[in-house]
This record gives sequence, structure tokens and C-alpha cells, in this order.
Amino acid sequence: MAFLRVPARYRDGIAILAALNDTSFSEVYEALKNAPSATPTYIDLAAKVESEIKALNADEVKKLLAALTSLYRVRDKANVSPEKLAEDLYDAIRKEGGSLVPQENAAAFKSRLGRFLNLAALSVVATKAKELQEDVEKVFCEARILTDLRSVFGSDVSGGPIAMIVVHTLKLSYHEGARGELKEIFIGVDSDDISKLKQILERAESKAKSLTSRLQEAGIKSADLA
Repeated sequence: MAFLRVPARYRDGIAILAALNDTSFSEVYEALKNAPSATPTYIDLAAKVESEIKALNADEVKKLLAALTSLYRVRDKANVSPEKLAEDLYDAIRKEGGSLVPQENAAAFKSRLGRFLNLAALSVVATKAKELQEDVEKVFCEARILTDLRSVFGSDVSGGPIAMIVVHTLKLSYHEGARGELKEIFIGVDSDDISKLKQILERAESKAKSLTSRLQEAGIKSADLA
């Protein structure tokens, strides 16, 4: 694959996978092998299998499945074999200089990951929905409104400010491109603009609730990622 990186939110799950011994791997593998596919989220999948996995606690199961379901979607989207993705992931981890997978565990890690990525249970609805949600040029990260006072001077600046004005700056952070590069943009807004933004967001919430209600009436599951 041309580009592969390990997002920070999945590192714990990958470390758990690398640390599995033969017994714990068999428990997880058999539980997932017998689990249904197309569950809404990895958390729902974890709830179905965690009682069958004695070697890991509930939190560890969730972290492991968060990583595995994401990798399953990467493999599906890239149309590569499980074995190829396992090899590429290990190479990416080594290039990043991390210690997620000790070198002595490399062969077992790649073999086990390859076997996991053949399991249909890892195809959860949320990973596909997230991909559709982020299939845009720029993906929202966070927003802040910075508020400060600025001085208004008259013709004689040596006399000090004659008034003060409240100034708002809307800071938008977003991820751009395949690498998810973080960028920022700063936009000047006034009090009227803030009121308009509130109305727009409230309207968007109302539309989302209305559409979700219609889906429920039609018996269609909502893959809400909020």
C-alpha cells in the first residue's frame, strides 16, 4: 500500500493484539468467528463476545475490536489480502519507530492479524458509515471563538483610544487530504453572525432528528456516529 499509518486511538488495540498468547488468541478468534456480521459498532460487537473471552477484560476487548474493525475496513477499501495488510501494517509500525510489536512477536502478530482480517464479524456498520461521513476534502476537527477588545483611536492617536470594540474570531480546525493533515482557518465574526450560526446549527439538529425519526418509522437503522 502506498501509505499506511497507525492512528493514536488504535495503538492500544494493536499492542493488545501483539501481546496475545496462543490461548488468548484462540479465545478471541473463536468468539469472533461465531459472532454475527454487520453489527452497528465495534462496541456492540464487543458486548456480544466479551463474555466468551476470559483472557481480556471488557475494556481490552473494546480496544482490540476498535483496531481490528478499522483495519478490516482498510483492507476492504484497499482491496488487498489480509496477509498483505498485516505485512504493511507491521512495516509501518517499524518505520514509525514504535515498540507496539516486539520484533520477536512479529511473525505471530502478522499471522494472527491476517486470520482476524478474514472474519466477517469485523465488518461493522459504523466503520463504513464513518468513511462515508469523511468522504470530503476537509473534515471538521474542532472550533473555538476567540473574543477580545480592540481599541478605537481618533485622529490624534497620542491621546489614547476613544472607544473599545468587542471582536470575535471563529477558529476552525480541520483535517485535509489522505494524510489527514491538521489545518486551521480564522474568520472574523460579529454578534449578529454568532446568532446566525446558532440558528443554522439548531436547524441542522432539527433536520437530523426529523430524518432519524423517519428512518425509525421505515425500520431502517441509523448509523449515527455522534
